[in-house]
Amino acid sequence: MLGLVRWSAERKVSLERTRVLGLLVLCVRVPSGGRWEKCRVGRAARLLERQGVRRVLVPRNFVHWDVLAGRGLTGVDVLPLYRTMADRLTLAVLARRGVESRRACVELRGDYVDADMAQAARLLCPRVRSLNIRVDWGGERLARELYWEFGAAPRPEGEADVAVRFDGVGQEGELVLCGSAPELLGLEPKVPGLELPGELEPLPLLTALWQAGRLNLEQMQVSAK
Repeated sequence: MLGLVRWSAERKVSLERTRVLGLLVLCVRVPSGGRWEKCRVGRAARLLERQGVRRVLVPRNFVHWDVLAGRGLTGVDVLPLYRTMADRLTLAVLARRGVESRRACVELRGDYVDADMAQAARLLCPRVRSLNIRVDWGGERLARELYWEFGAAPRPEGEADVAVRFDGVGQEGELVLCGSAPELLGLEPKVPGLELPGELEPLPLLTALWQAGRLNLEQMQVSAK
């Protein structure tokens, strides 16, 4: 089950099952502030660990990740959502740069072709002028498959209007969809009309809702922050 840490005005740490936008979570309420806040977070982490929780949603600007990590708890990884939306993020970057997609050259970069890169390539290939594949392994096979499916021959290199990195170390100006610090170039997924709890980090919550089948990609839009 997914865990949820919430600050509370109560005097003791408490645990309850609840729902957030229909998503069932095990919520631990932690009295906030004071010299013992970190100790209370530690108690909350122990309670969640004993219930088999491994991933947690946390309040905005949460600083006690080291305490959670000591109990084997991690946040909800947003990268799977970003990578699944790679084509839409790429098109949004082109739009922000004033480049029409049909005239654009997109370059996909990484050490190797994985499923996420291959999916992005198939979705982008019919929508852009040209697609470059710059990888160390798997690029030729992907290029052949795209040629068979779309009649387009991706190029190994060339000037790109936007570069999308799926692996390795990101560079300035790239749309980085890997590592511990993804870079969306001022963009983020949002769901118009969906009111999220203001105290929680929004993107991990959106990711958890999507992974649980409570949201689908068609509901999401890419907007400026």
